[in-house]
Amino acid sequence: MWVKVTHLVAFIHVIHALKLKFIIMKIIKKLRSNANFSLASNRFLVAFFGNTLGIPLNIRWKRYHNDCKRAYTGNTQNEIAIQIKNNGLGTLGCFECSKLSQQVSDEFNKIDSTRLPTKQLPRENCGQFSKEIFSILTQASPIIESYYQSYFQPYWILIEENFPGIVSADTSFGWHFDDNPKELMKIFLYFNDVTETNGAFRAFALNHSKKILREGFISYSEEERLKNQSLVNDYHKKNPNGLVVLEGKAGALLMFDNNLVHKGTPPIEGYRQLAQIEIYPSLKKITEKQIYKALTCPITHDYPRNPYLNEIAGN
Repeated sequence: MWVKVTHLVAFIHVIHALKLKFIIMKIIKKLRSNANFSLASNRFLVAFFGNTLGIPLNIRWKRYHNDCKRAYTGNTQNEIAIQIKNNGLGTLGCFECSKLSQQVSDEFNKIDSTRLPTKQLPRENCGQFSKEIFSILTQASPIIESYYQSYFQPYWILIEENFPGIVSADTSFGWHFDDNPKELMKIFLYFNDVTETNGAFRAFALNHSKKILREGFISYSEEERLKNQSLVNDYHKKNPNGLVVLEGKAGALLMFDNNLVHKGTPPIEGYRQLAQIEIYPSLKKITEKQIYKALTCPITHDYPRNPYLNEIAGN
């Protein structure tokens, strides 16, 4: 009899817990539908994590990065890495890539001579570049590892070219931020000389990007991106020195925080060819095999949902 009563009491507690959970979920759903609450929530998340992805995901990535730091045995002191940490972006150096640049240019000429504002090499054509890209990243690895205080790995790599043309602000050519875990960084490898005239990367430095995001800037839908362009343009008029344009010679390797407010800029004249390389911390040192997979395997997500599992390049 006593066992049955105990079971009944436990059952009642479960029912009450489910009811409470249901009520809480209704309250959260109602709050999320409120524009003011949503804006306040985004500002809170941006202030603490640099994105709006929620607390559980950010904690998962933080835990993973800490595991990577514990597995690392290298030297973590580097002035360039400190500068990138403070500003959110910078140049890792300029590396010899004349052979690679010519190969990329020849490959674009083979597939299509049409000059579009943005064109990417088919992924099945990109594996041939893995050895050279791996070599350049290996040369830059002391700086990148210093930034992360851990090893790093690629997630995906795109080979792209840009020519003058008409673009829309609801694409990557409009002001936006990637809204990624803060452990993700992006690397650009220029294959030709790039200046402001032919499409150099531009972004607001970290402290300025944070201010823009705290003012309520969001860009995760075409509608929101279009609606919020004026917010960034107005900020730029008041703070012109906050915008950084990263020019570079062929072989320049740039690194920047995905969550900086930035945009692609089509060339006014000439063209730009580059590799876009998405990276994040790793438990192990980078390999050429990972580079090959990052160049050739299908891209399923912008970033891995589980940082312990790199489904594109492999761990």
